[in-house]
Amino acid sequence: MTMLAKWIRKASSLFSEKPKVKVDDFGMEHFLLYHGLAGSSPENQREFKDVRADILSAISRTNSQNLCINMKLAPLWWEDKLRRIFDEAQSDSLDATIKTLLPEVSSGQDGRELDPLSHEDWRVRANAAAVIAFLGAHQAQERMIAALDNTAGGTKSNTTGSEPSPAFCHISRSLAGFRTAVARDAISKHLLNGEPWIRVDAVNAIAKWPLDEISGHLSSAFAEHHAFVDYASVALARSHSPYVMLTANDDRLADLGANVLVGLFEAMRGPFSSNPDLMPELLVHRCMEPLQAAATKQANPVKLRALSQLADWLQKNYHEYRLEAEGYPEPEAIAETAQHAARLISDLDIEKFVSDGLTESKADKNGQKIERSALRHAIKLAGEHKLKAVVPALTKALDDAPPYRDDIVEALGLIEDAGSAAVLIKLARAMVNIDDRTGLTLSANPIAEASPEKAKTYWYILRALGHLPGDDSIAFLLLAIQDEASDKREEALSSLIKLWSGSKGKLSRAADIKLAVQRAIGDPSAQVRTKALQGAGLINDASFVVPTAKLINAQEMSVVRAAFAALEQLAAGGHKTAIGTALAEIKGGLSNTIKIKRIDEFIKHHL
Repeated sequence: MTMLAKWIRKASSLFSEKPKVKVDDFGMEHFLLYHGLAGSSPENQREFKDVRADILSAISRTNSQNLCINMKLAPLWWEDKLRRIFDEAQSDSLDATIKTLLPEVSSGQDGRELDPLSHEDWRVRANAAAVIAFLGAHQAQERMIAALDNTAGGTKSNTTGSEPSPAFCHISRSLAGFRTAVARDAISKHLLNGEPWIRVDAVNAIAKWPLDEISGHLSSAFAEHHAFVDYASVALARSHSPYVMLTANDDRLADLGANVLVGLFEAMRGPFSSNPDLMPELLVHRCMEPLQAAATKQANPVKLRALSQLADWLQKNYHEYRLEAEGYPEPEAIAETAQHAARLISDLDIEKFVSDGLTESKADKNGQKIERSALRHAIKLAGEHKLKAVVPALTKALDDAPPYRDDIVEALGLIEDAGSAAVLIKLARAMVNIDDRTGLTLSANPIAEASPEKAKTYWYILRALGHLPGDDSIAFLLLAIQDEASDKREEALSSLIKLWSGSKGKLSRAADIKLAVQRAIGDPSAQVRTKALQGAGLINDASFVVPTAKLINAQEMSVVRAAFAALEQLAAGGHKTAIGTALAEIKGGLSNTIKIKRIDEFIKHHL
């Protein structure tokens, strides 16, 4: 792209309206539900009294339309209060309550306004389902199933269907309350839905049945990977611990338990990282012996990956949980298990497993859409244990295995084979036009990508290059740090810092990396600035002192904390005098007593 073309593109981007990412009800409702963030309010507040009076009035007149109007309430906030209101209503007249909740809608009427279970407002549908289940109105089962299907959106075979509704997570839970085989089968149909959150909801709901009744459904569900398998693992484990699956003396259940364990470890590294106590509550610490026995009896990638990660988790958390978690293994036993897992991994022909699996995926016309968990775990295992023998098979499959492409990219980075850098850079240029993405106005946030999947692969490549030192990797990352999208700049910068750290600054382009970090300190993105400050502390150069000190006045607290942390590293690295001068100048221009006190505290403890 010529300089003139870049300038024109940059100018036009200033006046174009950028699509803004919106947190929708669907995603937010799921986040609140699965993290237990639902709230409540006292019943003596006026709003509760008004809602109670209006609902009881509607039921007394069997006025379903009026009931719908008064049930447009946030389900997670009103679930308990609605139960109390309808408990009062049924004590007066159960028949009138049921008739109002389940009106007979004639063919000429619009059920979207009259029928709570098919109302156009998802909150009404969700609340109606919850109340019907609470009342035990089994006569509503077929209508509940219809409501469930109508809120599920496009299925795996019909991804162009209607959009899924936030009501699904509530209707599925409510339908599970009936505990009938019909309800179970209706829910199980959505275990392979095209929307990952719907899969999580289906697992969460079907988990309410005994394990022996649902193990087949769950094994099929966990045989395919999806974006929220970590949430699905937590949802299932809360009803059925992986320990129970692993001690059932059933190979299929052992594989399911291993899949759930890996999902739990992913959850702990990601969305549930702030709740580490969840693991002993789910009896994860008791899974070592049965999992080791199952893996020894019939080794496969998922069991070995689960065993390796379990041993690692047990070692890291021994001092935290050994006293309060009954049955926590001793360090010697944990170490032996880790060694045993390593031997089993060495003995398993991962190269053949990966090669054959990718070949089968290529031959299967559905393989381009479905990510099989077993093959994914094999690819992950190859990366995590740096199995260089698998590199040729992984490299060969890069262009032909879209569902596994990001996992392969990640594995190639972790294996740290020098030849992978050129392969990944070539793939990155095939995924995006890097020249079109640079030289534009830097966005403070991630942008709406024209091809999200390709942009995601590009992001994974930027991360993988952080494991592959060399001039080609550095040159590409230095180019990517000018990317329009903040998340790509952040990842490119993170990889550059990682390369610097791995070589302790002894790189051919060390000066270019230092300059890139200096520029990133002034980036419009708070995340990029935070990452740059981490680099400043690591590189430990006097040129970072003043720009780092200035960021203690940043608006974002994350940046302020990172700035003080970087200053602490720079002080330890021999720049105390320069830092003292910079802070004195900044302090002189401050009137905020809190900020002044924090500077004084820093000077007292670190200078």
